[in-house]
This record gives sequence, C-alpha cells and structure tokens, in this order.
Amino acid sequence: MQTSLTTSTEHSDNTVFDYNSSDYPTDYDNFCDKEELNVFNKAVTPVVYCLIAILGLFGNTLVLWILLKYENVQSVTSVFILNLAISDLFSCLLLPFWIVYHLRGWIFGDFACKIIGSGFFVAYYSGIFFLSLMSIYRCYAIICPVSTIKEKNWVYCVLLCVVTWVISFLAVLPQAVFHKVYTAHDFMHCDFREEQEPFFWTCFAYYFQNALFFTSFSIILYCYTKILKTLCRCKMRQRPRTVKLILNIVVVFFVTWAPYNVMIFIKALELQHLIISTCESEKQFDYFFIISRSIALSHNCMNPVFYALVGEKFRMHLFNMLCRFLKCLGSKQSTLSKMNKRISYYSDDPSFF
Repeated sequence: MQTSLTTSTEHSDNTVFDYNSSDYPTDYDNFCDKEELNVFNKAVTPVVYCLIAILGLFGNTLVLWILLKYENVQSVTSVFILNLAISDLFSCLLLPFWIVYHLRGWIFGDFACKIIGSGFFVAYYSGIFFLSLMSIYRCYAIICPVSTIKEKNWVYCVLLCVVTWVISFLAVLPQAVFHKVYTAHDFMHCDFREEQEPFFWTCFAYYFQNALFFTSFSIILYCYTKILKTLCRCKMRQRPRTVKLILNIVVVFFVTWAPYNVMIFIKALELQHLIISTCESEKQFDYFFIISRSIALSHNCMNPVFYALVGEKFRMHLFNMLCRFLKCLGSKQSTLSKMNKRISYYSDDPSFF
C-alpha cells in the first residue's frame, strides 16, 4: 500500500536524495518542493483513517456478532457476508498502524512492515473476491429454481471461501518481499520498494490490482444486470427497494475503487517512463492519490450497510439485540411480531435478504 509522500528530488533511476547527504544533487532546477503536500497528507490522512477505522470496526463487528449469535451462518449468503466482514475487519484493524506511521514515521520494524504492508492487499484481494462470489451466487439463486438452490450443500461454499483466502495470501507474496523500511529526509518509511529499474514487481502489483478490479466490476455489473432483468419480469412488493439497493451497490463499488485504480495505473505508467510528469503534475497526482486512497478504504464501512444492514431479517435481529440490551423487550414484543410477519412474507431464505 503506497502510504508515503516525501519532499524529494528524483532522478530517472528513482533514487531519492537526502537533503543532509553529500549525494544531494546540485541541479536545483529539478527540485520539487512537496512540503505543503506532506503537511496536507499528515493532517488529513490520520483523521480520515481514524474515522474509517472506528466506523468499520463497529459496523463489521456488529455484522459478525449478529451472524454468529442469531443466524449461525445457515445459508450460503451468510457465509459470504461473514467472510466479507472478516476481510473488512482485518483491513480496519491495520489502519491504526498506518495512522501512527503518518504521524511519527514507521516505528514497528521491518518484519511488521512486511506483514502489515502486505496485509492491506490481503484484505483488498479477498474483499473483491467475496463481493464477486456474492454477486454470482445471488444471480444464480434468482435465476435458478429455489428448490435447486436449497439442495446445494453449503460446505462447498465454505471450501470456496477457504480457497479464496489461500489465493489472497499467495497473491501478496511480492508485497511481503518488497515492503521495506527505509529512511528519507529524517522520516522512516514503510513502502513497496524496488532498488533498481525496470521495477517489474511494482508495476506487476499495480496492474494486477487493476485487472482484479475491472474483472470484479464486470462480474458485478453483469450479475446485477441479469438480476434486474429478472426482477422487472416478476411481481414483487419489495421490487422498487431491491432495484434501488442493487443500483447503489454497483455505483458505490465503482465510485469508491475506480479513482484509486486509475491513480495506481498512472503511477505504473510513470515508472515505465510512458508518462513524463512535471513537478506541478506530480503534486496534483499526489493530492488525488491521497484522496482516492481514502475513498477506497471507506468501502470497508459501506459493505456492512449494503450487504447486511439493509436486510429486514438483519434489522430485526439488531432491534431484538438492542431491546435486550435496553431491557425493553417486553414492551416492544408487538413490534417484533409485526417485523417477523413481514420477513416471513417476503422471503423463506434463511439469509438476510
């Protein structure tokens, strides 16, 4: 995960020069002052990460609690939501390390840099995989007869999730190898770093993220388009709400992840010298990169809303839990009964939807 932005002068070999070093270049025309950018990054990023961490930890922990306490993961959809929540929770648990990093530099050592640096990509890959699998299953569940779906053994779903996690961990091996701690301008950095050109693994990591994102978005777009066509041919009391939810899922997924993927694609082109940038364009790019990275991470907070909290059954469990917590279950029993009737009318599937 690219997290550091430095005030530096860089030659074509991507060497970063220390201001206090005798290697500092004498060609002041090539100097690009990014001090304002560093101040912006140090002021904004920790605050945004803190909000994402708090909201993401709360939302995904709530999803896990209700899943395990009330649902017992009885359906394929519940299994996918469980794994998606774990993926988002894992990403949120790493954010405090990055908050400290932006404020004080990397103080956790080289081994932690490799683990935490590659951990971001584990969460990124697994999250996108699970979103794609959920979209495929939902499309299959709506198009195929219900009786056929119920005959499927959810053990295969669990095995598929295990395989997904294994693939996600294997895919981050380059990040684990090339994430390093280094010092530049009296600041300890933890970043994906290759010493010499052609920066093959760096570009490969960027392009792999791009390919994964656009493949996943194509799958999600195709599946939900098929779902929409099927719903439009059926008579459902909840159809307007369901259609709106589907559109929100597709739009939010694209809006949160597309800018970040565009930024890393441009960064890969720069590393390959396919784009020549000026100092001013570098500054603008870095500003956009900081913003797009934060927007992408905010998706961890939105997944619990779109994939769990919108469900009638999930909200009933949440309401039930709150009533027990507030010791007011007896006075709200009639309300819970009404919600149960609405849920049983809309769906017989043991999932949240």
